Amino acid sequence: MASPIDFLARIVVCCLAAVLLDGCGQPSYVELGSVERAALITKLRKEAGDCLAIWRQSSGEDVDALKRYVELHGETTKVEPQLCARCYLFYGTALSRLGLYYRDLVGALRKELEEAPASEREELEKKIAHYQNEVTRNFQLSNQQFEIYFRSGETIDPNDYLWVLRQHEALGEYRQALFYLDLIAANVTLTEDLKQKMTALRRSYEMELRVQEEKDLRRELGESAKSPSALPGETSGPQPGN
Repeated sequence: MASPIDFLARIVVCCLAAVLLDGCGQPSYVELGSVERAALITKLRKEAGDCLAIWRQSSGEDVDALKRYVELHGETTKVEPQLCARCYLFYGTALSRLGLYYRDLVGALRKELEEAPASEREELEKKIAHYQNEVTRNFQLSNQQFEIYFRSGETIDPNDYLWVLRQHEALGEYRQALFYLDLIAANVTLTEDLKQKMTALRRSYEMELRVQEEKDLRRELGESAKSPSALPGETSGPQPGN
């Protein structure tokens, strides 16, 4: 565990980083040589790590520190955008962490909404909608960073595919989730237990995708989204979650 002095130093570094990023407009790295850029990326990552440590030591309450952690990793992608593939990996991971923070916040607010008096429900619903938008925005931006990294030619850890798979799942993008499920299956040693889990996950995604496609078709046909009638040739079957 970090000493109080170390923790205070991290706070100072994290706050200074925020001032430097916010106070002087968009910095330019064109004039920096390759050695200077590499040193700057290392420095920004260290500062990002300090901000992440502050957030963790606050029991997840210091969201400003988490946001600065994300911003610092985002800045590294501007320093060496063509050559630092792992900068996009770390930025994608950081964005995912922020998205997960907002997802947990949405979950807590929904529980609060269940027991809230009528006078508070409208305000809570607005907060839920706002933070759900933040979940979506951060997960989508995270997936974009991971995609850049995956196209870089670097050797990919299959666990990195899992970050993206879960985010597509959370966004209801089941076709993309299936794509990454296939990538994981092709790049890991499948035990019998893992095969069964992946088969179950595939069935779940395929079922959700089928439901989405049927809703889209009904909408195109002008049918009511609440109509209980089945499409021609449709048979009853297990529902998601059963």
